[in-house]
Amino acid sequence: MKREEVTSLEGVSPGVRFAVDAYINFAKQRTWQESVCSSLTELFAPHIHQQRISSWPEMYPWIDESGLSYFKKRLTEARRDVEHGLGVTLDYFSTSREMQEKALGILQFKINVLWVIADSIMLASSNIKVDDRDYMRQPK
Repeated sequence: MKREEVTSLEGVSPGVRFAVDAYINFAKQRTWQESVCSSLTELFAPHIHQQRISSWPEMYPWIDESGLSYFKKRLTEARRDVEHGLGVTLDYFSTSREMQEKALGILQFKINVLWVIADSIMLASSNIKVDDRDYMRQPK
């Protein structure tokens, strides 16, 4: 892909754009501790990233090995970041049951964001029929 194609965001589905904007707005409007708490969905990222990295050469043979370097670095960085984030979250949200429930709500929000992104990508890349009729994608 050319740089202009990537930076134009024209290939980004409306659902993905909406979800990412919602997450950015969340981080802008909440305390930094709440933003850190939302990052705890990364607890399982190292395992997921390892699975994806292992399958990329087969699934995406056109990607040069050097293109995976960021993701390979994240395998160790994510563990470090999550440990720090977990410490911040436990310190900040352990003061009361209300704060613990707030932390759970934040994580549920982030999980919802991730589901919207996954669903939007799947929908944009699938041929779907509804009642034997082709699903009409949103025009670009």
